[in-house]
Amino acid sequence: MSKYWVGGTGTWNTTATTHWSDSSGGAPGAAVPTVSDDVVFDALSGSDNYTVTLSGGVVCKNLTIDKPTGVGKKVTWAGSSSLAIYGSLNLLGGTAGITRTYTGAITFKSTSTGQTISLNSVTLASAITFDGVGGGWTLSNALTATSITLTNGAFSTGNQNITLSAAFNSTNSNIRSLTLGSSSISCTAFSIATSTNLTFDAGTSIITCSGSSITFAGSGKTFYEVRLTGASPSITGANSFTNLTITGTAVKTGVVSVKADQIITGTLTINGNTSVNRVTVNSDVVGTPRTLTTTGGSVVVSNADFRDIDAVGDAGDLNLSAVSGGSGDCGGNTGITFTSPQDWYFHAAEAGANSWSTIGKWFTQTNGAGSVATRPPLPQDTCHFDVNSFDAGGITVTQDMPRVPGFTLLGATNNPTFTFPNSWSCFGSMILIAAMSLTAGGNGPQFRGRGNYILDYAGLAAVGTIQFDAPTGELKLASDLSIDETHYLWVYHGTFTCINGANNYVLSVGYLYVYPGGILNLGSATHLIIGTADAVLVCSGTINAGTSTLKLCGALIGNITFSGGGQDYYNVWFSTTNAFNNYIEGVNTYNDLRIDAGRNVGFWTPGTHIMNSLTALGTAEARITLRGLDYNIILEKAGGGIITGCDYITVSYLEGSPLETWYVGDNSVDGGNTSGFYFSDQPLPPSQAVFFGCEC
Repeated sequence: MSKYWVGGTGTWNTTATTHWSDSSGGAPGAAVPTVSDDVVFDALSGSDNYTVTLSGGVVCKNLTIDKPTGVGKKVTWAGSSSLAIYGSLNLLGGTAGITRTYTGAITFKSTSTGQTISLNSVTLASAITFDGVGGGWTLSNALTATSITLTNGAFSTGNQNITLSAAFNSTNSNIRSLTLGSSSISCTAFSIATSTNLTFDAGTSIITCSGSSITFAGSGKTFYEVRLTGASPSITGANSFTNLTITGTAVKTGVVSVKADQIITGTLTINGNTSVNRVTVNSDVVGTPRTLTTTGGSVVVSNADFRDIDAVGDAGDLNLSAVSGGSGDCGGNTGITFTSPQDWYFHAAEAGANSWSTIGKWFTQTNGAGSVATRPPLPQDTCHFDVNSFDAGGITVTQDMPRVPGFTLLGATNNPTFTFPNSWSCFGSMILIAAMSLTAGGNGPQFRGRGNYILDYAGLAAVGTIQFDAPTGELKLASDLSIDETHYLWVYHGTFTCINGANNYVLSVGYLYVYPGGILNLGSATHLIIGTADAVLVCSGTINAGTSTLKLCGALIGNITFSGGGQDYYNVWFSTTNAFNNYIEGVNTYNDLRIDAGRNVGFWTPGTHIMNSLTALGTAEARITLRGLDYNIILEKAGGGIITGCDYITVSYLEGSPLETWYVGDNSVDGGNTSGFYFSDQPLPPSQAVFFGCEC
C-alpha cells in the first residue's frame, strides 16, 4: 500500500496522521506508514516550497521523493532522527527539486533482493547501514554520504562512484556480499577486518583512503587498486593488490604501518611529499619484518624511508639507491639497496636560528666546502658538528626531523644550543659536548640503530624520556646518564650497557623499565632511581646486574614498586625519603638488600626471595617495617652463615629460612605471622656458651 504526503510543511513522526493520504493529493488522515507501506512525496504533496522534518525514528518500504508543483519549487528534507527503509530509495526530484538538510542515520532493512538506491545527485550527510538478512541493494547512480556499513545482505555499487566523509566498513561474521565493480570509492578508512562469511569481489574498483589517520583492513582479500593518501595509514591483512599507491602529505612524521605481508602484481608506488616531508614504511612490530612482494609490475619510490621491510621482487633486490629524495634505511630491512651512506658537515656562519631540515646547511666537507646537500641527512648517514660548524656564538640548531642519523659534536666551539622535538629517533651514536645547551619537548630521543653505537651526554642532563628500541643493536654509555625524576629510561629491544671498556658509568633516572627483548648491563657502578611514585623499576626483559648497586632514593610523593621480574640483582638499596611504602614485586635474588631507617618495605610476590645478606638498621625514632603481602613469602639466606646487621625492625607475614639464620636484632619485634626470625643479635660462639652452669 502507498502513503502520500499532502499539505506541505510538516513533521513525519510515528503518530501524526495530518499529512498522510491514501492517494496522491487526497484527503489527509490516513494511517502513519509502516514497514509495508511505500511512501511518496510527489508533485501534489505541496503547492509551494515546503519542508518535511523526520522525527522520532520512522519507517517505510519504498521511499520516493519528487519535487512539488511549480517551476523552481523544492521540498526540503530535514531532521536528524533515524530512517529505516525496507525497500528502495529514489530521490526522483534530484537537486532541482530537493534540498537535503537531513542528517539522520539511514538503515536499509529489506530481506529480499532487487532493491535500488537512486540519489540523482542529491548528497547525503547520513551514516548508511545495510542490515537485512537476505536483502540485496544496488546503486543506480553515484552516492555521497557520511559512511557505509554492511552488516547483513548483499551490496553492489552498480559500477557507481561513492564518496564518503568517514569509513566504509563491513567487519562482522554475518552472511553478506560486497561487489565493487568498476567504482571509485573515496573514504577515510576501508575495513573488512573480520571477513568471515563475506563474499567479496573488488572488480576493477579504485579505493582511495585519505585523511590524517587512515585504516585499510583488507582481511587478506584481493583488490584491484588501492590508494592511501595521508600522514599515518595502516594496512592490515595479508592482501593482494594489482596496484597499491601510498602518498605522503606535507608533514615530517608520516608513517605507513604494515601489519602483514602484502603482494602487488602491478605497480607499487610510495611517494613522500618532499625530501623533508618524508614517508616511512614500517612493520607494525619492531624487529618483525613484513614482506612486500612485487611480481611482474613496477616499483616507483621517492622521499621514503623503511624499517623492518623485506622486499621480494622478480628481479632480485629492489634498487632504491638513486630514487628522488633518497631512500632511508631505518634497520631490519632485506632485499633493498638503499641510497649510499654519506658523511654530512653542518655549517652556520652567523648567530641565529637554524633548522636541521634546512638542506643548505649540510655539506660534504667541513667548513661549508664540497657539495651542498640535496636532501636532509638519511638514517644511514653520519652528521658532524665540528670545529668549523659554528662560526659565531648564539647559534641555535632546532632538530626538526623525526628520524636522524648518528651525530657528533666533538670539536665544536662557540657553545651552540640544540633544541629537540617532542619525539624523534636517532639511528646511530649521539655524542654531545659539555660546552653546549639542550632544550627539548616532553620526550627525549628514541635510539633505534641496529649496530653498535655510543651515547655520550658529556655531563649534560638529558631532557625527557630516553628510549632504546633496536633489535640486534647495542648502545654503550660514554659518560654518566642523568634523567630527571619525572622521566624514564625505556629499554625495549637490544642491549643498553653502562660498561664501556674499563669504565663503568652511572645511571640516574626517574624510572627504569626493561621490556621483553631488552637487555640492560649495569656493570659495577651505583645507579640511582629517583622516581617519586608508582613503579620505579619494571623488568620483563633481562638485567645483567654485575656487581652494581641499584639505589632507590626518590623523595616520595606516593608508594613505589620495585618490580624486579625474577632477576638476579647484586645490591639493591632502599634509601627513599618521606613516609610512603616501598613494594618489591617478583621473586628476585640479591647479594645484599639494604633498607635505610624509617623505610616500610613489603614483599608482594609469594615465593622464595634469596639474598646473601640483609642490611636493615633502623633506629628507635625511625624503625624499619618489613612485611609480606600474606603467607607463603619466604626470605632465604644464601651462601651459608647467618643474617646480621639488622635492628629496630618490625617483621610480619614472613618466614626466615634456613632455621637459626635470621637474627634481626635485640630491638626488633615480631609484628605477627612470622617464623624463622630471631629477635636478638647473633648467637654467642659455642666456645663462650654456658650450659647448665658449666663453661664449655
